[in-house]
Amino acid sequence: MKIVSLIIFFISISCIYTVYGNNQSIDESRFVRIAGKDHWISIRGENRANPVILVLHGGPGSVLSPYSDSLFKKWYQDFVIVNWDQRGAGKTFGKNAPDTLAEDYFLKEPLVFKQMLKDGLELTKYITRYLDKKQLIVLGGSWGSLLGLRMVQESPSLFSAYVACAQVVSFPKNYDYAYRYLLKETEQTQAKEVAEKLKELGPPPYSSPKQLGQFLRLLRHWERRSVQPVTAHFWSMNPDYDTPKDQKHRFMGDDYSFLYFSGHEKLGIRPLAMHIDFSKMNPSFKVPLYFVSGEFDILTSIDVLKPWFERIEAPDKELYIVKGAGHDWSPSILQKQLSIVKKLRQ
Repeated sequence: MKIVSLIIFFISISCIYTVYGNNQSIDESRFVRIAGKDHWISIRGENRANPVILVLHGGPGSVLSPYSDSLFKKWYQDFVIVNWDQRGAGKTFGKNAPDTLAEDYFLKEPLVFKQMLKDGLELTKYITRYLDKKQLIVLGGSWGSLLGLRMVQESPSLFSAYVACAQVVSFPKNYDYAYRYLLKETEQTQAKEVAEKLKELGPPPYSSPKQLGQFLRLLRHWERRSVQPVTAHFWSMNPDYDTPKDQKHRFMGDDYSFLYFSGHEKLGIRPLAMHIDFSKMNPSFKVPLYFVSGEFDILTSIDVLKPWFERIEAPDKELYIVKGAGHDWSPSILQKQLSIVKKLRQ
């Protein structure tokens, strides 16, 4: 019996050495306890000794972890990629929410920006400890750019660089610009139906998710006229995330997050991040900042971003415009971001 035990012990040691000695690859998907809630993360890379990138999805309920391989597989050779389903989104939402949503749940479990900022910083500390890193790179898009930049402002020592696409300066400013731009475009091009819908909706701010949703759909519809389309393969879902249960949680989490993101006047819910305006904050940063903007992005337009960018003081800063791209992540946006982080390794 002792001989058998010893054989099993040495086989185990050999297996551990194979995984973490000669082959330092890492592929983990699990819940971690952050700020009193279970949060879903995935960690993937061919060598855990490589620099770590924390990806912050937009939405705030539009999780990217289901698509981590189709989006970031090319990154795994040089980086360890961490995807995180934020509070109120995806598997994190499903783990902490009831099977059926009712109005009382929305009111008892508010989504608060201050708490989400705390979540992000606690998760960053966990990742740096777990992977034995001093710092990591944060990669944010749209909503994730707002959260990511606040994380960098709050605790710069945790981050070696910040790389964003669709950078939000201030949602009120971005919405106001987008509305005026789209109204002018539709009137000049005789797109009467869209112009009439905009006028009927009126300019932002909006008092309900329905109104904001209508506005954003009009923006996306117009943007698609110019943006280079992506193939269906670009958004291929990881098999371990492609279940009816996960689909339900993604949709429910998206609804829940969007309610708090947009606010609801009748329910007494204030918008999640309308109070944040980087153009009114100290423009000095202690971390290098890199912004990637789609040529046809209306919602987070270069016209709003550039004047603020020019005021920024940072160890390094760059602003890139990607031809043919819009607001969302796309192959060309990701390729540009990958080239930026690869350059940081040199």
